[in-house]
Amino acid sequence: MCLLIKKETYRTKATEDIVCYKVVKLKQTYFNNYYVTYYFDCVVELGKTYTSYLRREKLHYHYIVHKGLHTFKNLDDAKEFVKTRLKTSIIKCIIPKGSWFFEGNFDVFLPSYASSKLKYIEIV
Repeated sequence: MCLLIKKETYRTKATEDIVCYKVVKLKQTYFNNYYVTYYFDCVVELGKTYTSYLRREKLHYHYIVHKGLHTFKNLDDAKEFVKTRLKTSIIKCIIPKGSWFFEGNFDVFLPSYASSKLKYIEIV
């Protein structure tokens, strides 16, 4: 997931917790079920806070944030994204106060974030 941002967009420090939504895949084994991130298959657990490097990059004529913890700003947009994808779920998350984040768009028109920290709260 790549976050498209405007040239003049720079990272911001969260002054309060920010609610957002993460699309994950359900993985099933004979012994248990667990969730992984949609693009990189990183295992995630509810209640845990994860950290990531956050970097703005120029790609041709666009500015993107490729690194970071990517989430949708709105629940409806996350729901739209999962409509055609099998074995996916949406987790309500928090970008904790004091974390760095970028705000932009995923897939050109879906309002999204990329952040340095993300806490997974509950399955929607």
